[in-house]
Amino acid sequence: MKDNILLFPGWMQNDFLDGEYSYVNLWEKKYIEPDVAGIKYLVGHSMGSCPALLSWKQNTDATVILFNPLIVKRNSLNLLFRFTTMMLLSPGSVRAWRRRVKLKYLPIAIKNALFFKEIKALEIIKEIPKDKLIIIKGKNDKYFCDLEAAAILCNYKIAFIELADVNHFWCPKVGALIKQLIK
Repeated sequence: MKDNILLFPGWMQNDFLDGEYSYVNLWEKKYIEPDVAGIKYLVGHSMGSCPALLSWKQNTDATVILFNPLIVKRNSLNLLFRFTTMMLLSPGSVRAWRRRVKLKYLPIAIKNALFFKEIKALEIIKEIPKDKLIIIKGKNDKYFCDLEAAAILCNYKIAFIELADVNHFWCPKVGALIKQLIK
């Protein structure tokens, strides 16, 4: 099953999956769109949702699973403020800091992030057939996939699963739900 799933991790995360999924290294080198032919599930977390959506355009047979995707278009300073606030105030942020990509990769990670933030995620989401799209929202995400994002999804009648007691960070509860959904 690992070969049928390709994960696009959130900002500066790569090593938190312990080999459970194949993933695209988005943060340590210049982004090159991966070959997704034959992949059944494209899984994107947070900013990683944007390149996952781009990859769906290559393989429209794939099912897209997005966890706390970036729905709302925000400028770079707003994203930086939200990220900093989240890392300072959110439960689980200390664990998340330890799982970040090494700081020596920060310049290329910022360059990739600036490219990803320009992707029109909502426009691509609206193109995906409803039976090929699963959006998971952490109920306690107040920073990126927040109430404004939920309202936008509802406005476009795009269904999502809201997980109680989950904030913005990937956690075992998210992994367990994804395993359940792809069985």
